[in-house]
Amino acid sequence: MKDFSKLKELLDNNHLWPSSYTFKFIIPQNSEQELRSILKLDIEIMTYEFKPSSKGNYLSLTFSHVFASSDGVIEIYKRVSTVKGLISI
Repeated sequence: MKDFSKLKELLDNNHLWPSSYTFKFIIPQNSEQELRSILKLDIEIMTYEFKPSSKGNYLSLTFSHVFASSDGVIEIYKRVSTVKGLISI
């Protein structure tokens, strides 16, 4: 499993928790349902937006959420790390 200690340090040094954090991911078009399922995007906790690439092969997902600590942010990165072809921006 990936070591998130540097990310945790950066988040804690640059945010006062609780704080809103914005994620942006790029995924292959055929991974949308997998990502929705992992993030449970059909519930109303997060505001999110999917945008297709110009050729329609990829989707970008942008969403923000208020987290109590950096641990919540890191948990999202851990959960999405299983999606093949996912790029975090």
